[in-house]
Amino acid sequence: MLAARAFATFLGLLATTFHLWAETDSSALTIVIEDYPPYEYVDQGQVTGINVDLISTILDRLGVPHEFKPETYPFPRVDMLLRKGKIDAYPSLSYQPDREDYILFSEEQKLAAMEGRIPSDHLWVTEYVFFVRRQAEDALRFESYEQMQKDGYRVGVLREYSYDKAFRDATLDRRPFSTATEALQALAEGKVDVFPMDRTIGHWLIRRAGLEGQVSALPRPLFSKAYLMAFARHSHFPDIAGIHERFYKELRAMRDSGDVEAVINRYRCRNGQRSLPRPFLFVCEEWAPYEFLDGGKPAGIDVELVDIIMRPDKDCSWRKNRPTRNSSIRKRPLRASMNSLIDCGTTASRRAGRRPNASSRTPRAARTGW
Repeated sequence: MLAARAFATFLGLLATTFHLWAETDSSALTIVIEDYPPYEYVDQGQVTGINVDLISTILDRLGVPHEFKPETYPFPRVDMLLRKGKIDAYPSLSYQPDREDYILFSEEQKLAAMEGRIPSDHLWVTEYVFFVRRQAEDALRFESYEQMQKDGYRVGVLREYSYDKAFRDATLDRRPFSTATEALQALAEGKVDVFPMDRTIGHWLIRRAGLEGQVSALPRPLFSKAYLMAFARHSHFPDIAGIHERFYKELRAMRDSGDVEAVINRYRCRNGQRSLPRPFLFVCEEWAPYEFLDGGKPAGIDVELVDIIMRPDKDCSWRKNRPTRNSSIRKRPLRASMNSLIDCGTTASRRAGRRPNASSRTPRAARTGW
């Protein structure tokens, strides 16, 4: 019996050792992710997301073999693995001075943190808001952290998150959770009153969990900060510091060339929303050149603007077969686009036999409101 127990203990140690070896001794750069849709997440067993696509593109261009672990990790575990050099990189970490001991940061990233700005070599920028229960949305208010403390709000937080200094320094009734999904579920169940989270990620997680009718976000932003591609200082991967430097050089080049925006646009098309039961319906007046019928179809400046705003980017497959009447509009700033649409709308209304309203003959600046 004693020999059997000793053998079982040996097998357990062997399995643990093998697991750690598998995490560290690899010919590929090992990257782990949190559950952060649309930036990084697992979909049907495959790691995907904006960050995943960007990182893979950059590392492929650098000729660096890499692999994403096909699961999501809670941040406390990620932080532990980074500290020990058991993983090589992680895509969504902010700069904090106490992380310099185990994370590689550029001088630009450190300087930007000191100056309170977004560094040029960031991976993505987060905007945090408070999520609340819909039933309590009208009753809850956020004026200051002191007001929240006075009103006794229970605040859900994620373990080991740094948030920002003002939030860290505030005296609040904090209730810790390991994942954002757990915190949002607790919010829906009334176990906490508010939960700070990135606005985009929060809405994706809410839709995925089916909590749209139970949880919503307050409109006021709490703070924004840069998230970085974190490379472990104690990684055993060859030339990790050199890879870190070349990675951000290539990322800046991709941002300048528009390649980063192209990746983001692909995920705007998959915005995580479920199929709507019917199309969203608009009505319009007979008010050329802004709204009118042309050959039995709605046309005009307002119709074009609404169409641009409400539909996904032209890179989406269902957009390709329905080009905007003036295809150059989508590549211009909004003011130039509106001016271009006014010109097109006035011309179109004349072709359709509509007489422009008096307001359309006023100076362009007055018509556009700029």
